[in-house]
Amino acid sequence: MYVWTKTEIAKALGVSASLPANWVKVWGPDSHHPFPTSIARVQARVSGNWAGWTVRQNAYDPKEVRDWFGGLAAAKTLRRRAARFMGSRNRAPFVMAQQTAADMREALKQMKTIRDDVEALKVLVRGPDLSERDF
Repeated sequence: MYVWTKTEIAKALGVSASLPANWVKVWGPDSHHPFPTSIARVQARVSGNWAGWTVRQNAYDPKEVRDWFGGLAAAKTLRRRAARFMGSRNRAPFVMAQQTAADMREALKQMKTIRDDVEALKVLVRGPDLSERDF
């Protein structure tokens, strides 16, 4: 299996050599568009240093990186829209707001169910309406 290091990712995608390291940091596993996880650690033979070996580097699956890079523009747009909406470049408040809204919707559904159950219990406890009975 052929793998890419961060340097090879930069060359293949035509970006600066430091950008893939920034992507790993910014688009972490908790983001909505996480950078692919490394699949191996590699060490290459080079003639430029005394030992003749590079430092061990994370290696990534080229297909996963290309797929991730293909969705990067849309993810950036979503992130900018969220930052503008929340007034912050930090994505965490936006995610918390989304989660809070989802939690509130769920709580409202549960409250409606509880209210219906309470109404049904009232009918059972009070019995039939006495004003409609013939004495």
